[in-house]
Amino acid sequence: MRNFLLLSVILVCSFITKAQVSESDRSIALQLVQKNSSVISINQQDIDNSIITATYIIPGSEIRMVYLQQSYKNIPVYNQLHVLAFKNEKLVSTAGSRIGTIEKKISNDRSTPAVTAVDAVQTAGIESKVKIQEMIIPASILRGGQKFEFG
Repeated sequence: MRNFLLLSVILVCSFITKAQVSESDRSIALQLVQKNSSVISINQQDIDNSIITATYIIPGSEIRMVYLQQSYKNIPVYNQLHVLAFKNEKLVSTAGSRIGTIEKKISNDRSTPAVTAVDAVQTAGIESKVKIQEMIIPASILRGGQKFEFG
């Protein structure tokens, strides 16, 4: 049982490490997006409101893939992803789209959520029919209060 737990922890850590985009790769991808912004049909504000979720070179080719997710106030916009392929620093393929003028479409522009993280965990426990036997307190609060970790 301990060996299985240890293996599980190692696998999770390796996946988390692999999922992170290095600063150098992020910088290369951002330069490619900025250089080809007119072809992609995005402006600097769109680029500033984007997150590079992944980038890599396809093995055996010179094609760099860039996954550019739309964001609003550093919050990822669900299902709004540009998948871009570059070869020799030129865009060769694009898929996906963005929600145009998203700031005008948001009716309640507030930066705090309507439900607290503790209330969300408590509601999830109730919905899952899990009996919570102790007070819910975040184990850590990260990114200036934007990310909560519970034990």
